[in-house]
Amino acid sequence: MQIIAANKLGLKFSTVPFNSLAVPPLTNSASFYTDSIVTDTLNWIKITGSVIADSSYSYLMIGNFFDAANTDTIIFGGPSFGGSSSYYYIDDVCVTTDSIYNENWTNVSGVSSLPLLSVFPNPATTFVSVFSSDNIISLTIFDILGREVYSKNVNNNKSEIDIQNFNSGTYIIVTQFSGKDS
Repeated sequence: MQIIAANKLGLKFSTVPFNSLAVPPLTNSASFYTDSIVTDTLNWIKITGSVIADSSYSYLMIGNFFDAANTDTIIFGGPSFGGSSSYYYIDDVCVTTDSIYNENWTNVSGVSSLPLLSVFPNPATTFVSVFSSDNIISLTIFDILGREVYSKNVNNNKSEIDIQNFNSGTYIIVTQFSGKDS
């Protein structure tokens, strides 16, 4: 029997049910997934992600939603007879709106005590909204080269930033809370 390990194992939400007769299309996308090839056969591997819902999802699928051209594999064993597949055991799936509950539920230690922070939309072209579970004292945005491109005193738990004049690219948002940085 041929043993194969693959990457792109992940999670996808859906508004419609799928089953063996109506399989989900290979769209080369998932809500989140691992880019690394999962090869450990003895230990549990944690795959985690964060999703901002863009629809009213009712269904959750776990698997690989990428075609063969977008999936990397490693072959461990002997010859293939009648095709090959990767099989993984799944345990402790948690979907919640509370990330701290999720970390505690899956028994992962070292949860940060920093306030929760959300940036939406991402990617963005005209504005970015920043929301926090705590009061934000200030926001500073740096470009990928570390140059400060925006700074604002906020003293609120939300802020909207006009980014229409920003160049396209990746930016880093640094927030300061009362006595804390993140």
